[in-house]
Amino acid sequence: MGLPKSWKGSSNLFLYMKNLIVLSSSLPDHCEKFQGNFVFDLSAAISEKGVNVVILCPHNYKAKFFENAKGILVYRFPYFIPFSFQKLADGTGIAKNIQTSILSVIQIPLLLLSEIFFTFILVLKNQIDYVHSHWIVPQGFVGAIISFVLKKPHICTIHAADIFLLRKLFFHKYLLKFIIRNTNHFFIVSNYVFNAVNNQLSSKDSEILSKKYSILPMGVHVSRFELDKKIIPIRKKYCVENKFILLFIGRLTDKKGVEYLIESLYEVIQYDANIHLLICGNGPLHEILLDKADNLVLNNFVSFLGYITEKEKIELLSIADVLVVPSIVLDNGETEGMPVVVLEGMAAGLPIIASDVSGVRDVIQTNFNGLLVQARNSHQIAMAILMLMKDPVLREKLGNEAKKSSKMYDWENISQSYLSQLNGMKK
Repeated sequence: MGLPKSWKGSSNLFLYMKNLIVLSSSLPDHCEKFQGNFVFDLSAAISEKGVNVVILCPHNYKAKFFENAKGILVYRFPYFIPFSFQKLADGTGIAKNIQTSILSVIQIPLLLLSEIFFTFILVLKNQIDYVHSHWIVPQGFVGAIISFVLKKPHICTIHAADIFLLRKLFFHKYLLKFIIRNTNHFFIVSNYVFNAVNNQLSSKDSEILSKKYSILPMGVHVSRFELDKKIIPIRKKYCVENKFILLFIGRLTDKKGVEYLIESLYEVIQYDANIHLLICGNGPLHEILLDKADNLVLNNFVSFLGYITEKEKIELLSIADVLVVPSIVLDNGETEGMPVVVLEGMAAGLPIIASDVSGVRDVIQTNFNGLLVQARNSHQIAMAILMLMKDPVLREKLGNEAKKSSKMYDWENISQSYLSQLNGMKK
């Protein structure tokens, strides 16, 4: 397989600064959409500290093979022909796609081989010093191979979906052993995810991991959420001028737990009907959730806004009274690692109601900077909403503390933790 034409001539020899390649399966199809994507935001924050960054991710037929985004070189590698049939890393992501598409399953070895090939090409072409992989599979495996063969220091960020995907592979223990032993440091987004990884390891590999990991969520640009509180025209835009506004932002999938939020809204309006829920995001449960709201006769109390831009997200955070994150743990143990929207809500100074699962409990302390509720418990969500509706002093206190807490998760601080690890590694 040859190089895509747009890759040729894009070489940057990076003679004087450290050179980092970032491997990811998740990146928007155009650089204009990169803002708000945690892979790009972290890469940009590291780049601003004097590291030359190259990103490699799977191609999709709507995207260019090569882009220069604010000095960061973004390459997309092909893995199937025709390009319009590349489905494995598209849309909802690898973990979901292999559950719903036979074509995606067929493409697994092709994507892996193509990513290994093009990673070697870019590491040699751009004189890469360090490898950073997002998700333990497949990127962590590719990074470990590069580290093993080319002796390049390798760091790996483990999010959540990747570790649950890994468990489905019959040879996962051998794969995990190889990755653990050929990675210099792991950044794991929550203690819950760390335990999910550690439980799959032998005692020897568990001891190895214990010496080279950090619990660190993704970050947020706190300054981006220094909101202009000109809320009246924005409230008019969304037809919620005089309402108490609940906000949900995320993909409409099982583990987001949105059905329990809708059920809680039905309970809330029995006590106070001056409320409106804004649900932002698309996903496979969209129609099911619409039907649920319709069956509960909540049409006048909930709006499904679909996909929202980064600008719209900031607008909605500026008018919301409460952000609700009702995540659940699925029967197979899968859940979110650390929802970035929690950090965004904190940075916006919002009181947050969130399920006490996974990484949320690492950053939210109930009655200090938010309220934690039992997952899958719509009654507890309703009681928390009513508490905040009736107590503006508590709302302000929780929001203020949330905003203070968010500063430690600013990309400036998160990227410094990554850079400290890079600086401590020998090339």
